[in-house]
Amino acid sequence: MVSLLRLRQRTAPERYELLAVHVHMDFQEGPLDRRDFVEAWCRRQGVDLRIEEVPLKETEGKADCFRCTWNRRKALFTTADRLGFRKVALGHHSDDLLHTALLNLFLHGRLCSFPPKREMFGGRITLIRPLALLSEAELARFAHASEAEGGVPCPYESPYRAWVRKLWEEVERVHPQARDNLLRLLMQ
Repeated sequence: MVSLLRLRQRTAPERYELLAVHVHMDFQEGPLDRRDFVEAWCRRQGVDLRIEEVPLKETEGKADCFRCTWNRRKALFTTADRLGFRKVALGHHSDDLLHTALLNLFLHGRLCSFPPKREMFGGRITLIRPLALLSEAELARFAHASEAEGGVPCPYESPYRAWVRKLWEEVERVHPQARDNLLRLLMQ
């Protein structure tokens, strides 16, 4: 996402500053600890980086998908607010939107997902998802062409999300237009 935002920064009519924020949870050890990689990558890209340490083990007990996500976002919003940034960009892609919509449908009886742009905290921060219309496959191709290193799979992924991912692969195999149709519905 940072690479694409840097590319856009060159030609965009509006001017904006980029700051990468890497949230490191205390349970991220071994291959999950990406601080050195992220720091070296940001240095090569010429992007300022802030690493926020979050002590999840001490305060929350056992790590799981919900706690990790909630605390990661809290750290991003708190950091943005403290440093005077008014926009926070998250790297969700269209597959994330689609999977979340199906999870909400099956688990909560609502067909909805997260919006690509959302004002939060009384308008103090705007949450944006600049990759929302790109697929995971498109981003993987971009990463490969950019010789970027792949991420490490999350060990706390919800079993429901893994199930929906497999279900969605089958839906797209049977009906390739399903992606465009569901995204069009979600973006209304």
